[in-house]
Amino acid sequence: MLFENLVVSEIYKRNYHKNQFRNFWFWRDSNGRKEDLLEKSVRGFDIYEIKSTSTIMSKLIEGLDYFDRITKGRVKSKTLIYGGEEDQDRTKFRVRSWKSADI
Repeated sequence: MLFENLVVSEIYKRNYHKNQFRNFWFWRDSNGRKEDLLEKSVRGFDIYEIKSTSTIMSKLIEGLDYFDRITKGRVKSKTLIYGGEEDQDRTKFRVRSWKSADI
């Protein structure tokens, strides 16, 4: 949870510092499934999952895929923010280092 709070607070600070006026939300359903950060626009959602691990595994994006299914494809982008160093663009989602400025 500390890592997640660190990342969210850095995103909020960058948002206000750059006067981007982006609105971020947290989402959780009655079964405990959650998205750490989401941004809603007219065109859909940008969703973010935050994990402290430095190893990327397929189970880390299960929440991103679930949210995409229940919103019936209204997700514009899925991003995994992780504790590693390397940014990657995968087929179904992006991977961004917690140090990355591209969030």
